[in-house]
Amino acid sequence: MEAPFELCMKKILFIFIALWFLANTAYPYEYRDQKRDNIVKALQEKPDLAGEDKRSIELRFGPPIFRKTLTEQEGIKERWVYRPFKRGLEHIEIIFLNGQVVETNYKRK
Repeated sequence: MEAPFELCMKKILFIFIALWFLANTAYPYEYRDQKRDNIVKALQEKPDLAGEDKRSIELRFGPPIFRKTLTEQEGIKERWVYRPFKRGLEHIEIIFLNGQVVETNYKRK
């Protein structure tokens, strides 16, 4: 049987971890609201982002709402998605290969 102190500490640790995961998943949405103008402008102008690295894209648009990583023969392929609004069909899909942009898809209504 566990001591009451250990049981209490386990509960506190569990609550702390649960709150951290909740705050961590909400962070990209808060940052997206700050960078919304940049995302909307990019959807209108459709700039060529080929050759840019992940850090410059993250500084420009903030952290992506959706991120998926695949390991392929050519190297590490990542897919990042940015949406200016919580709901809607407009989004930017950026595909990286070994940290460099190789393809950008702009999707509007």
